[in-house]
Amino acid sequence: MLKKSSSFFLLLLSVNAFIFMQSGVTAESHNATRVNTRSDRHPIQTGFYDAVGADEIREVSESPKPPNEGWTKWTPTYKLQNWTIRADSDRFWDHGNGSFTCMLEKGDARPPGTPGGTRVELRWPDWLDQDAEHMIEADVMYESGTNGTCIMQIKTNTGTGGGGHESVYLNVKNNGNLYHGVHRQVIIENGFDKWHNIKAAYDPVTGIARVWINNELRFQHTYPCGEGSVWYFKNGAYWASATSKVHFKNLSFWVNPDKHSPDMIEESKKQRAIRAKEALERKAEQQKARKDSGGHSINSTITPASQWIYPDAAGKLVYKKDDRGNRIMDFSYAGYMGGGVALPDVPVKVTVRPPADPKTDCTALIQDAINQVSAMPQDSKGFRGAVLLMPGRYLCSQTITVSADGVVLRGSGKTEDGSVIVMTGEKHTAVVLSDGIRQQRGNRIGNTGKEEHSVKITEKYIPSGSTGFTVADASGFKAGDRVWIRKPVTEKWIKFMQMDDMVRDGKPQTWIKAGSLLIAERHIASIEGKTVTLDVPLVDSYSADFANDEITMVLANGVTWLRQVGLESLRIESPSQAVNHTTALYYAVRVTGEDCWLRDLDLIETMESVGFGGHRITAQRVSVIRKARHEGSSKPAEFAPNAGQVLLDRCSVEGDNIWFVAVGGGQTGPIVFLNCNFKGNGRIEGHQRWSTGVLLDNCSAPDGGMDFKNRGSMGSGHGWGTAWCVAWNCEAHDFVNQLPPGTYNWVIGSKGKRTQLPRPWSGPNLPEGIFDSHDVNVVPQSLYLAQLKERLGLQALKNIGY
Repeated sequence: MLKKSSSFFLLLLSVNAFIFMQSGVTAESHNATRVNTRSDRHPIQTGFYDAVGADEIREVSESPKPPNEGWTKWTPTYKLQNWTIRADSDRFWDHGNGSFTCMLEKGDARPPGTPGGTRVELRWPDWLDQDAEHMIEADVMYESGTNGTCIMQIKTNTGTGGGGHESVYLNVKNNGNLYHGVHRQVIIENGFDKWHNIKAAYDPVTGIARVWINNELRFQHTYPCGEGSVWYFKNGAYWASATSKVHFKNLSFWVNPDKHSPDMIEESKKQRAIRAKEALERKAEQQKARKDSGGHSINSTITPASQWIYPDAAGKLVYKKDDRGNRIMDFSYAGYMGGGVALPDVPVKVTVRPPADPKTDCTALIQDAINQVSAMPQDSKGFRGAVLLMPGRYLCSQTITVSADGVVLRGSGKTEDGSVIVMTGEKHTAVVLSDGIRQQRGNRIGNTGKEEHSVKITEKYIPSGSTGFTVADASGFKAGDRVWIRKPVTEKWIKFMQMDDMVRDGKPQTWIKAGSLLIAERHIASIEGKTVTLDVPLVDSYSADFANDEITMVLANGVTWLRQVGLESLRIESPSQAVNHTTALYYAVRVTGEDCWLRDLDLIETMESVGFGGHRITAQRVSVIRKARHEGSSKPAEFAPNAGQVLLDRCSVEGDNIWFVAVGGGQTGPIVFLNCNFKGNGRIEGHQRWSTGVLLDNCSAPDGGMDFKNRGSMGSGHGWGTAWCVAWNCEAHDFVNQLPPGTYNWVIGSKGKRTQLPRPWSGPNLPEGIFDSHDVNVVPQSLYLAQLKERLGLQALKNIGY
């Protein structure tokens, strides 16, 4: 028998409807004739500013059956709550068999911004035992046209600041996909008009929550033990044009009171009390620190705010500057077309089908189709057209190349049943997007070019994050010009950075050669007299003292890039490569261009999989999966974002003994990783020689590391690899965050062990970079999305799927 506890754990499971339908349509019972509905196709808003923790999604190699056996099934009568606020109640039917239908119309919703919105919730009565493992279950079906409905919502009590937050938030998008609104990933594809069984279990002793979809484990997260959550079925309208039609049946509630011993349960209660006390102490300390550092405690009563960036009373971001004006830069310029622009849907011009003989080499077949489209004229937006690969497997022994502007190579899906490029033959890269033109370009370590038009920058110091400066003579420059901002590397600066004494195997090591140039490529936004304003902030600081007063701006209009090309909806498979990366045969993608994109790619067993060069590139939902363990101490980099204004959004890597991400020498950001997940014992780092302006935003590497550090004499004298970089609301096994002289690196609102290290092979531990609100997330939840919204408005977030 289960005994009622005075401190019960209320389990509720909810469906939040954000569906959009024109006014005046009459709702019908699901047993009656179906209503002819119209979706306004309003993109889902996932609420980047909510107090959402950097929760992890652990991909599970097995999908164990839900834990029904030996449990008690309890089927109480559920309650409808909040339905009385509806315009009328005859839109809700309880058919007596556990089936429930709810439809919301435009006229019913409260005005946008109303706290809580209009909603109907299906709740269970107060149940029996806070410390028993329990599970909720239902069959759910959403009809065609539904758009934005939340099928499951879990609000935990473990959110930052103790206020709670959504950890599971499954929404129906306008194509019928079931979409994880917190972690931004598709759970079910094209699920309209189908019944889906959903089970969600929580164990208060271990803190583990799991969600099964049709008996397949799709989500797992570990919360602080015993701190429960609130779950409920719910249909809620939060915009004035909302409607939905969703059905639920076979509602069941399961409990397992006998799985854990009394001792285990008692221990979980003690740990819960300790954590609660520690959380209150941390919160009090942080609030006091916020007030002492400037009084911006407006948000810290709910969720802590960073002292470096925080929203004021009106929600506008406020940036802390040091005594020289340095600050965290605006990273929102990263991505296709400079951020906030939707990736295009380019019309198909040529279709390719797999040959009848599966052993046929398809390289020429695909390349001929690309060449055919490449010869077509460009439209007003610069596009020629897309090559579509129909579902099937395409054996390719050589590289497929897109080298003309405005050409897209698109598959029919990245699953095994989609379009699969199967790599064979000798060493090569599967797909290269590049015009092959070799020329001097920015965002690198370089040298002076010939016959260049340059002008001296007269500022004695330009802080990091700046967009403007004065020049000796602005004639010969105009708004729209492409320019390079060049900072000479001097012996004085190398010594100041303590990079003049590196030795390996008894031989001196060179970090960056004196006399070379650090080059950032930008465009001129405007010129007023001798004052130049750039289109994108500068990442690095520029000191005339350390540059021999020779910082210059150079006209670079002669630089050209491949433009408006993309690779989409494709799977690339390589044979297993359990070798050292120096002997690897197969690489996945190389993209060098401007305003280019990679979207919805699965890269299986490739090595050093994705490399970037150029400007304004987005990689969205690109996954690298390596089961074969890399061999050797020198590791491959699966993502090498050696470009400027790069956005990697909802990407992932799975593998061991690798660099998840490694940035090469002299790269100038912004380079942004947003909501990316990394599985395995790999690491993320600026690999060598002064890469600047990397943002890791809500990224997870639970068994790996995120490093902003000095690599000293490792490699060929890599030295300081990273400066002016930020990890924001991230989670990792550990962080190495070091402080290069005269600069900053920041780890803010992130969770993981702080690790101090010396410069490799010499000396004491180096000074730590900035750790702010460590182990406690801060607001805004996403720095990139908050900056993007402030710069371009809410529509910019919707354009990129947020």
